[in-house]
Formats: sequence, structure tokens, C-alpha cells
Amino acid sequence: SAHENNTKLAGRVLDTVGPEPGSGEYPVLGKLRNIARAEIARIDGKPADAIALLTPELNGSELYLTRFVLMEAYAANKDWAAARREGQWLTQHRGRAYAEFSPQELLLPYNVVLSDLAWLNVAELSQNLGDAQSARPALQKFLSIWPQAPQQKELAERVKVLQTALH
Repeated sequence: SAHENNTKLAGRVLDTVGPEPGSGEYPVLGKLRNIARAEIARIDGKPADAIALLTPELNGSELYLTRFVLMEAYAANKDWAAARREGQWLTQHRGRAYAEFSPQELLLPYNVVLSDLAWLNVAELSQNLGDAQSARPALQKFLSIWPQAPQQKELAERVKVLQTALH
């Protein structure tokens, strides 16, 4: 809900879900609560707060989704270089998207989609940095993974903008 800009619903859900992060119980749930809080902060125009919530979790046990949300927070903060580093981490750790534990493999499909989209994000962030030499191969890699993207309403404009800028 938070990722889809419905922060009111996300806040209500956070109020009803327990336990709190760090309690030792249900570590994945605690990490997801923190991710939701970071998303709410980012959407509320406080990307620095989102970054502050997520960076302490980067200890090797963070969720793949943590890195994606951190990438978006850095981008919202207009820190293109840090956002691209997180996007590159996502592309370099695609195996985690498939292998990461979550109850009933709940995050698996979402993680896999994020691992594919990470290439598009890296291309866009590279373009924001004026680095066409990195943007081109990232876009090519994305299109090799997701060849139908230019025909999909949700992705077509992003791909077209990049292709236009890079030619």
C-alpha cells in the first residue's frame, strides 16, 4: 500500500501488525514494517528519513526489497549516484531475488520483477548522471530480459524516453 502511495492504509496496517522490529520475533515481518515506514516517509516527501531508516539494515541480512526501496529513496533525494549504486547491487545480486526466504515465498514474484526492473532503473539513473556509456548497456540488458517492455503501457514511456535520449 505504501509503495502505491496509499500511506493511510499502510499506516493503519502498521498499527495492527506486530511485533515491532528488533523484538526477535518474526524477523522478516520486522524488516517489512521498516520498509513500509521508509516508503511512507519517502512518499511524504522525507526521503532522507527513509534512507536513515533503511541504511542500518544493510548488514547482509537485509531483504532484497530493502535495497530497492533504498534506491527509490536515494532517487527521491536526487542522489543519483547512491541510487545507481543500489540499483547496481540489485542487478549483481539477482540470485537473492529468487532464493531469499519469505513466508510462503510471498516476496519471490515481486523480487524477481524488481530484479528485472533494476536494469531499467540503472539505465535511467545512469542517464540522470550523464553517463550514457553505462545507460546504453543497462537498457540493452533490460530489453533482453523483458523484450515486450516497449509494448507494455507501464514501461513503454520509460523505455521510449531512454531510447530517445541515448540516440
